[in-house]
Amino acid sequence: MFLNQAGYRIFGRGAGRKRILLLLLLGSASVLFPGDHPASRNSPRILIINSYHHGYRFSDDIVRVFREDLKARLPDADIRLEYMDTKRYDGRAHFELFYSYLSRKYAGERFDLIMVSDDPAFLFIREFQTRLWSDTPVVFSGLNHFEPEMLQEYPHHTGIIEKSDIEDNVRLIESLHPDARTLYLIIDNTITGEALRKSESETIRQITRFEVRFLDGGEMNLDELLFALERLPRDAVVVYQLWQRDRSMRRYEHEEVLPLICRHASVPVYGFSDIYLGLGIVGGKLISGREQGEVAADMTLRILSGTDPGEIPVQLDSCCKYRFDDRALRRFHIPARALPSGSEILYRSLSFYSRHKKVIWFFIGIVGIQFILIFYLLISRRKLAATERALKREHRLLQALMDTVPDHIYFKDRQSRFIRNNRSHLQSFGFERQEDALGRTDFDFFRKEFAEEAFQDEQKIMETGEPIINKVEKIRKGDKDFSFFSSTKMPIRDEEGNVAGIMGISRDISRNMEDSQKIRNALAEKEVLLKEIHHRVKNNLQIISSLLNLQMATVGDKNLQDVFREAQSRVRSMALIHESLYQGEDVGRLDMKSYVRTLINGLHQSFQGISGRVNFQMSIQDIPIPIDLAVPGGLILNELVSNVLKHAFPDKKVPASPEVRIRLEMDENGWILMEVSDNGKGMPVDFDWKNTDSLGLKLVRILTENQLRGILDITGETGTRIEVRFPVEGSPEILKAGEGGTS
Repeated sequence: MFLNQAGYRIFGRGAGRKRILLLLLLGSASVLFPGDHPASRNSPRILIINSYHHGYRFSDDIVRVFREDLKARLPDADIRLEYMDTKRYDGRAHFELFYSYLSRKYAGERFDLIMVSDDPAFLFIREFQTRLWSDTPVVFSGLNHFEPEMLQEYPHHTGIIEKSDIEDNVRLIESLHPDARTLYLIIDNTITGEALRKSESETIRQITRFEVRFLDGGEMNLDELLFALERLPRDAVVVYQLWQRDRSMRRYEHEEVLPLICRHASVPVYGFSDIYLGLGIVGGKLISGREQGEVAADMTLRILSGTDPGEIPVQLDSCCKYRFDDRALRRFHIPARALPSGSEILYRSLSFYSRHKKVIWFFIGIVGIQFILIFYLLISRRKLAATERALKREHRLLQALMDTVPDHIYFKDRQSRFIRNNRSHLQSFGFERQEDALGRTDFDFFRKEFAEEAFQDEQKIMETGEPIINKVEKIRKGDKDFSFFSSTKMPIRDEEGNVAGIMGISRDISRNMEDSQKIRNALAEKEVLLKEIHHRVKNNLQIISSLLNLQMATVGDKNLQDVFREAQSRVRSMALIHESLYQGEDVGRLDMKSYVRTLINGLHQSFQGISGRVNFQMSIQDIPIPIDLAVPGGLILNELVSNVLKHAFPDKKVPASPEVRIRLEMDENGWILMEVSDNGKGMPVDFDWKNTDSLGLKLVRILTENQLRGILDITGETGTRIEVRFPVEGSPEILKAGEGGTS
């Protein structure tokens, strides 16, 4: 068993061979966060050692805020991240294995600073730093157990302590539960649990009036803990410190175990960290990993600016804030007024009124309407004569309103006979009085074909009860020119809900139709003009291609001929784009599927030697691409495929089945993936494609980064795979998230 200077256990029994191999694989898989990439030599290099695993919220908060703050002020910083995973694996063998892993991975590399999160990483760096990076400054965070003498031999160490405000939390619990007598502490026997037992638990014993008892993970399993919680006396209070491992050595995450603890406990459960809030605890004066990360980042910046770590004092006080869960407060009948001033209450549940506001007002409205109707009926019974006069006035007002509307408004009975019209509709027939149109039909005013169509529509409304909305009708009276009307016809129902007739509103849209036709004609002319432009651009590019071909015939030097041939291929790829645009239906977007197949056929003919034996495998989506992206995209694809046909399959190293794979697709974020790969000879091990003299690769990189605002990635261990990703619509957020792809 291995003990640290404070005397508590940090290593248990050694892990087996299988667990060591599994840890090595996990460590290799979690080397970097997405987006980490080597920085320039002048950029600060920082190593983060996280005691736990990705997904453990408190240490993840520390690392996330630390990285964000550094990247905001040092955008070029090279930040590496390693996980120790000590929640799952511990023991001396595990530490030795982690040391071996780091020493091999970073052999010969130096860091400007090391940031360690939580006790296991701090203990590891104290034990092994002299064998790894002896003089490198260290900033620690999240330490649960700290004594000043720990730094006597480490003058270049400083950091922030994870120190909960124990006294304020205990005083809070005592004030909220004056009748409580016993305080139960839930704690395990992990490294962190032992540190908490020495730092927090002993402090609680000294300052509280409660009788302090332990629910110890070293003495019981989870089922026994839940059984004990269900039988706690009513005058008890529980403080959750840690339960990551029980007596059976089974591992737990607090997201898994804490809701069970709070659900089985019949008394309030408190905690000292904000990662527990929302999982069932009442709350308290909570410590936060975010503040730990901010302080660690500030210390790091000071050290990188030249400050000696020994001049930066260890911050012994953590920033704690009063935060509570409203659901737990209500469960244990704790009033908000009893909480400290400035407390933040989260997870508030809406009141009955807030949750059913719309329904309440809906019923209030219904009741109000019913009350008005009842009151109106009572008044109507007493003043029947006045009501009749009011109805007549309403009738005249309605008719006056209808007569002021310039649209044609009319009512028909079930036989499609006019029973009421507004003035505009009457005047269209040459009438002035309602009686002149009463009982007539469309057959009396319009040509038979229109009158028959209108009659069929109206009878359909009578049968189905479904309205006809904004139907465009072409109407001609006698020998007059055609007029266009937008008509809406709706059923009128009687007291029993049966369709008794229809109401129609028709608006003259003849001028609108003329204007729409003019716009369509103008758009057609513009499309013809654009196609003609694309056609002429394509012809001019073909002339350039022909001139290059003629010039190539006069040159005897094979290298110069290859240069002319490459230039001709690039011109041909652009000409093919314009040819596809003027032949397609959409002059603004290119059908990439058809374009790629045509381009590959052309390259097939240009490289008649090897291309005749190459099997092309193409997976291409139907993606319409804007022309401003199609031209650089076509050039890139031309360069990539030409490069494969020229260099991937030399005569002496041609595989039995030479193959070129082309993939073009769009992901759910609106990014287009263009990938060209082969099973050829691949690239030399020391080939640096970012600093090559090859014009083709330079052109691909320039077009990808400057024209497409995309990401280029090349690998060449077995064969060669070149991947280009770019957004169809420019998205800074997506582009930023994808920058790590070029590492």
